[in-house]
Amino acid sequence: MAFKIKVASSAGFCFGVRKALDRLIDIRNNSTLPVRTLGPLIHNEQVLEALKHRAVRELDESEDVTGKHVVLRAHGVTPDTRRLLREQGALVCDATCPKVGQVQAIVKKYSQRKCPVIIIGDRGHAEVDGLLGYCQTSGLVVTGPEEAALLEQGAEACVVAQTTQDPVIFDQTVKIIRTKFKVCHVHNTICDATTERQTETMALAMESDVMIVVGGKNSANTKRLADIAGKNCKAVMIQSAQDLSPNDFEGVKRVAITAGASTPAWVIREVVERIRVIGWQQYGKTASLVYQMMRLFNTFSLIWATGLGLLCYSLLLALTGVSAWPTATAVAFLVWIWRISGQRFNPGLDIGVSALLAMLPAIHVYKHTTALHTALAAVFLGVVFFNRLLLFDCLNVQADKISGHITLPSLNKKILTKLVVIVCIGLTLLAVLGLIWLTTDPVIAFLLIIPAGFTLFLSRRMKTQGWCDLYDLLYLDGPVWMTALLTMLFRIGF
Repeated sequence: MAFKIKVASSAGFCFGVRKALDRLIDIRNNSTLPVRTLGPLIHNEQVLEALKHRAVRELDESEDVTGKHVVLRAHGVTPDTRRLLREQGALVCDATCPKVGQVQAIVKKYSQRKCPVIIIGDRGHAEVDGLLGYCQTSGLVVTGPEEAALLEQGAEACVVAQTTQDPVIFDQTVKIIRTKFKVCHVHNTICDATTERQTETMALAMESDVMIVVGGKNSANTKRLADIAGKNCKAVMIQSAQDLSPNDFEGVKRVAITAGASTPAWVIREVVERIRVIGWQQYGKTASLVYQMMRLFNTFSLIWATGLGLLCYSLLLALTGVSAWPTATAVAFLVWIWRISGQRFNPGLDIGVSALLAMLPAIHVYKHTTALHTALAAVFLGVVFFNRLLLFDCLNVQADKISGHITLPSLNKKILTKLVVIVCIGLTLLAVLGLIWLTTDPVIAFLLIIPAGFTLFLSRRMKTQGWCDLYDLLYLDGPVWMTALLTMLFRIGF
């Protein structure tokens, strides 16, 4: 592959954005009343477009808010705006980022003491405007050290920062402000997630030829990431994968990717996939055609269905020594029907299909071996199938929540989803160990650990290299095919 790609581990939704979206989605799922947001909830066009499909849109200035849910954006609003909405009969939901709320509390505290407040940030930004609303006396906005040098001398001042401010600019500005006031109450209110994201961006940029920064065109923190990256390598700021051009990668070998705090995971994955396609194109038409054919081949439902059918066959062959083509064919047919009927349904149906899938080999195994063999075969095949579904549901949990698609991760809290994953992996390993202990071909049964352990390997790899459509085949379907073929070859050869 032409490019070595690294994805920043801090890329994507920050805590505040995720919390705001979760609040809005909970309201949308549990209420039949109209839902509006006061301005764009976050600075990301793809998320806002997805919310429109769920009848969530921005509040019009002339719109009557009586009896409607009005969600306050993550950037916060002024107290006057909040009070006015309640007086007009709106059901106000405060989705302000907790970190922004802390800054608002600091500004309010010093304003009540008649202490001037200086905000280091972007003039006109929604968060900064909201902070100014808490200044009961005087509030000033300075964008950097140049404007700070123009301040008049004073007795006392409180200094805060926009939560997405550049720490270097903040420190430089504070040094100048301290020379202007006898008493200076400095509060570094830059979000820890912002600092971590900017630090990682700088580190990745220093070891890359180009850095792709993904985020909304109006996102302040995304623009700062692009500025930081541009000081160390070529930086390209985009909103989606469609904005990328092969010209951005001329002479490039090492590509880094980061994203703003409002960029969803699925957008980042699309960017990774697009870069990989461009990378293969640099090898020429033949290599590009082969890669595109592999991607197309991977979209066929028959691949996963046939692979699981072969795994069923090899499993029964290892357990009983008897060929089980009819049963394996039935398994493959069931999975194929499930895939072409929609591929991703809901937790109840997924569990039901997994259970039915497990019953098919159990019918065959029961005729030739013990009930324990039957149970182990059923658990292994059913859980391997369900593990794959659960992994993809976890990958798409952000998109599922926003679009309203029901899956197990989108329904449960994060800790419950982790518990389900641990239980599934535990059951798979238990089945593998049981099969190794009981089967007539221990070496063949031992091969079954390949798909059982691949999820653990995959989770670590994805954190550093991102996700790609082709990895569906290479890292998920591939182990199943590998296990099935190796077990059959071992049986034939020995």
